[in-house]
Amino acid sequence: MTEKQLMLIIIVLSFMYGAMTGSFFNMLAYRLKNRLSVLTPTRSFCDHCGRVISFIDLIPVFGYVLRRGKSSCCGQSINPVYPAIELFTGVVCAFTIPAMLRGLL
Repeated sequence: MTEKQLMLIIIVLSFMYGAMTGSFFNMLAYRLKNRLSVLTPTRSFCDHCGRVISFIDLIPVFGYVLRRGKSSCCGQSINPVYPAIELFTGVVCAFTIPAMLRGLL
């Protein structure tokens, strides 16, 4: 494996890590703002109808694009702030983590 291939893998994994972190931040912000428990329910749920969100819809950014910004359970619009935060944290991590690792590799 070449150094460029390794860096590409690190960039992709860093983006995925950042997007998942952004998704977690979204969950924390929503639940704390609405005075809900962070621990229960353990699964994410639709803001509109309260049903548990399917696995595919939980994939950061991809789930939003796949469903065209609509909830798969009730068809209501998903707030675009959620994927924006996931995308932002993903991009930040995709730039910063590889930069920090360059000196170690």
